[in-house]
Amino acid sequence: MSAEKPIVLTNHAARAVRERELHLEWIEATARACEWSRPDPQGEGIEQRFRAIPEFENRVLRVACL
Repeated sequence: MSAEKPIVLTNHAARAVRERELHLEWIEATARACEWSRPDPQGEGIEQRFRAIPEFENRVLRVACL
Protein backbone atom coordinates (compact mmCIF):
# COMPACT_ATOMS: atom_id res chain seq x y z
CA MET A 1 0.00 0.00 0.00
CA SER A 2 1.43 3.42 -0.93
CA ALA A 3 0.44 6.31 1.27
CA GLU A 4 0.47 9.83 -0.10
CA LYS A 5 2.75 12.30 1.59
CA PRO A 6 0.87 14.86 3.66
CA ILE A 7 0.77 18.39 2.33
CA VAL A 8 2.18 20.85 4.84
CA LEU A 9 1.92 24.58 4.26
CA THR A 10 4.61 26.99 5.38
CA ASN A 11 3.48 30.03 7.35
CA HIS A 12 3.96 32.12 4.21
CA ALA A 13 1.79 29.76 2.17
CA ALA A 14 -0.94 29.58 4.83
CA ARG A 15 -1.09 33.39 4.93
CA ALA A 16 -1.31 33.57 1.11
CA VAL A 17 -4.14 31.00 1.11
CA ARG A 18 -6.15 33.13 3.54
CA GLU A 19 -5.42 36.45 1.83
CA ARG A 20 -6.18 35.15 -1.67
CA GLU A 21 -9.18 33.09 -0.56
CA LEU A 22 -7.79 29.90 -2.08
CA HIS A 23 -9.18 26.46 -1.34
CA LEU A 24 -6.91 23.78 0.07
CA GLU A 25 -8.45 21.32 -2.40
CA TRP A 26 -7.03 23.41 -5.27
CA ILE A 27 -3.58 23.36 -3.71
CA GLU A 28 -3.70 19.62 -3.15
CA ALA A 29 -4.90 18.96 -6.71
CA THR A 30 -2.13 21.16 -8.10
CA ALA A 31 0.55 19.51 -5.96
CA ARG A 32 -0.60 15.96 -6.75
CA ALA A 33 -1.81 16.29 -10.36
CA CYS A 34 -0.34 19.40 -11.95
CA GLU A 35 -0.81 20.28 -15.61
CA TRP A 36 2.83 21.30 -15.96
CA SER A 37 5.86 21.91 -13.79
CA ARG A 38 9.35 23.38 -13.83
CA PRO A 39 12.30 23.68 -11.46
CA ASP A 40 12.12 26.79 -9.31
CA PRO A 41 14.80 29.18 -10.59
CA GLN A 42 15.28 30.60 -7.07
CA GLY A 43 15.52 27.40 -5.05
CA GLU A 44 17.44 24.20 -5.60
CA GLY A 45 15.29 21.15 -4.95
CA ILE A 46 12.05 23.12 -5.31
CA GLU A 47 9.61 22.40 -8.11
CA GLN A 48 6.90 24.81 -9.23
CA ARG A 49 3.67 23.02 -10.21
CA PHE A 50 0.88 24.69 -12.15
CA ARG A 51 -2.81 23.98 -12.74
CA ALA A 52 -5.73 26.01 -14.13
CA ILE A 53 -8.59 26.26 -11.62
CA PRO A 54 -11.98 26.34 -13.44
CA GLU A 55 -13.80 27.39 -10.25
CA PHE A 56 -11.49 30.41 -9.99
CA GLU A 57 -12.10 31.87 -13.47
CA ASN A 58 -9.50 29.47 -14.96
CA ARG A 59 -6.73 31.34 -13.19
CA VAL A 60 -3.52 29.35 -12.93
CA LEU A 61 -2.39 28.31 -9.47
CA ARG A 62 1.32 27.87 -8.79
CA VAL A 63 2.38 25.61 -5.94
CA ALA A 64 6.00 25.30 -4.84
CA CYS A 65 6.89 21.78 -3.71
CA LEU A 66 9.96 20.51 -1.90
